[in-house]
Amino acid sequence: MPRVTLFNLVASLLFLPGTNASIEEPSISPTPPMGFNDWARFMYNINESLFVETADAMVEKGLLAAGVHPMIRFNETLFPNGVKWLSQYLHFKGFHFGIYEDAGNATCGYPGTRGYGSQDAHTFESWGVDYLKFDGCNAGTDNNTNWYTVMDWVPLYGELARHNTDIAVYGLYPAEHYWQSVMTNYGFEVLLVRYQQPGYYNDPDFIISDWPQFALWSSFSAPLIISAYVPMLTNDELEFLTNRYVIAIDQDPLTLQATLVSQDVYFAILSKDMVNGDRLLTVLNRGNKPNSTTVSVERVKDLWTGQVQGITVDFTVTLNQHATGIYRISGISGREVPTSMIFNTESPHCMTAYDSTISFTNCTGAEEQVWQMSSQRQVSALSDLKLCLTEGSDDIVALQECQSRNNSQIWAYHVNGNIINSASEECLQEGGKDMGRCGWC
Repeated sequence: MPRVTLFNLVASLLFLPGTNASIEEPSISPTPPMGFNDWARFMYNINESLFVETADAMVEKGLLAAGVHPMIRFNETLFPNGVKWLSQYLHFKGFHFGIYEDAGNATCGYPGTRGYGSQDAHTFESWGVDYLKFDGCNAGTDNNTNWYTVMDWVPLYGELARHNTDIAVYGLYPAEHYWQSVMTNYGFEVLLVRYQQPGYYNDPDFIISDWPQFALWSSFSAPLIISAYVPMLTNDELEFLTNRYVIAIDQDPLTLQATLVSQDVYFAILSKDMVNGDRLLTVLNRGNKPNSTTVSVERVKDLWTGQVQGITVDFTVTLNQHATGIYRISGISGREVPTSMIFNTESPHCMTAYDSTISFTNCTGAEEQVWQMSSQRQVSALSDLKLCLTEGSDDIVALQECQSRNNSQIWAYHVNGNIINSASEECLQEGGKDMGRCGWC
């Protein structure tokens, strides 16, 4: 069949000579993008009018002012004025202009760019496209490359990457499936926090007009890409989509992804540092009923309401089912030692202190599963800070009295996910012996 050029686009941004990946030039994308994409809401049911209508509504409803820019896919027969005209219209309205394409011989139903990369790159540039979402399906080969091996090189070749399943498409599933879809992608996202850095962002997929998801994605400093019928967004939806306090978390110049500090069967507690010295606290209730939990914090600001709740030691959060609380903590003295879980990304069990031994068990959020690393790189559980993680003989790890300058108690955390002992240069592991040759985590 004839090749339909309109569907075959490659970003000149990525492929023309002289361009660099964003981690080499973070100014290309210093914070994660915010925008609109049709796919999860409309799939193939698109035309020129939809995007003109969407752009107009985004200006009228304050989404452009909040920082949202559209990213869209095209079908020439449905866009009578042409792609370049639409690009000019969006630029005139104040938006950046993005498009979807595939590296294989087909997208989801239309020709891909395989074999026409250079030609399509120049066409793409001539249309004034600013942004490309580049898919990898229908490439004609199986790819069984280790996930973490891929994640090591992905930040060198683009500003963000999807590493999860599609967010559920509107109207195809029962209501409860959408929350399950969000939780599936959340589960992928928390495994990859170590890869995010200025200029590169882990992408958990589209926002489907759900405020708990919006809070989570903002905590991750993830791309905030709306997939909804913008002209019909409710006032409540617009209120959270334009919430300046929450957007400031997503767009914080450090672009850190919030990491898991603790979790149990119901709650997940995530945190990250902010550029002004504040700390983010995000509390997720994954349970199917309202629940409460208590977190030790200082000065707390509820980012949904903007209210400051004063100075406290124990802060109790009560959330409805499938809800997210997001708070900004200020007044931090700077003397605190950060804490977190140590969990196996495969199982995913938490390392747990048992008297003088360790084990990997289901995560409960207990003090025996919350660990801190001192400035000397010694690791201790909150249940007994006098005992340090120590590698002994026969690759057995124990908890022993902390000693200065004991290399068996000094640990390093590598970007590949390994926790490495300074003395043996072996890695902490679950199953069989406690230590072993370092691999991918």
